[in-house]
Amino acid sequence: MRKIVLVFIVFSIAAALLLARPYSDPGWTVDIAHRWNVPPWVDMKMKDYGLDTLYSYYYEHNPFYIRGDFNGDGEPDVTIMVENEKVNMTGFIIFHYGTEEYFIFGAGTSTSKYETNDYRRLDIWRVSRKKSYHPGIKIMMNGRVIEYKRGSRTEMIGEALHFEKVETSQILLAWTGTGYQWSYSSE
Repeated sequence: MRKIVLVFIVFSIAAALLLARPYSDPGWTVDIAHRWNVPPWVDMKMKDYGLDTLYSYYYEHNPFYIRGDFNGDGEPDVTIMVENEKVNMTGFIIFHYGTEEYFIFGAGTSTSKYETNDYRRLDIWRVSRKKSYHPGIKIMMNGRVIEYKRGSRTEMIGEALHFEKVETSQILLAWTGTGYQWSYSSE
């Protein structure tokens, strides 16, 4: 029994020393630990397309990347939070698996009335697995919603991204077959 306890103690100490070693390494950073979680094909596309020179991964949101079938092809696509340090704004990039397609939102590149240039203040982002949704338009006055108009039901091709600022708005970003479309959500 003593031998078993002694062996257990020795292995426990050895394991603790091995696990603690990276933190004592001067080259070790939290950034490296986060990068281990990024799918390798996403990291490779960031480098191949030169996106790593413009954007760095942004780890302040949890999760900092989301996996889902956004274009409906049955393959796991990835959306990852990034920061454009030149303009000090955050956004995200959607990579379609197995294709050359990628889409950048925010990080100083806003082109839509629904989209922001900076997602730093985002509270929630997640995959919406609904099969259809009602695109809607919120008509606001003095910061208050005075009317909400629902559009006709739209069938979704893949999973959508759901963005939320708690107690204010919910927005969906869904693939149309040729690009992404923003819509207010009633989820």
